[in-house]
Amino acid sequence: MIRSHYHCPNCKRASITLREKHSTGLWKIITCPHCHRRLTALPLLLGLFAGLHVWNIAWFTLWSYYKANPLWLLMIPVVWLILDILTLRFVPLATLKRNN
Repeated sequence: MIRSHYHCPNCKRASITLREKHSTGLWKIITCPHCHRRLTALPLLLGLFAGLHVWNIAWFTLWSYYKANPLWLLMIPVVWLILDILTLRFVPLATLKRNN
């Protein structure tokens, strides 16, 4: 189940909104409103999911061409949505080092 608020890995408060968590899946950096630490999604797992997004587009595009059926292209947004939900669920947040 997708939660509306996620816990900051630094202060452990449920202060990260769904929109902010989703934006970390797009390689953005967010800030916790309570402890003011910069947060991002764990880069290794996020890279894996980015590769799966590329695979999704390539696979169904080529499969549609191979089968000569453009209806396979309708699977791209379906699988994309599933991958986005899995990214929200399984990619944890990580704190970035302070700039000194």
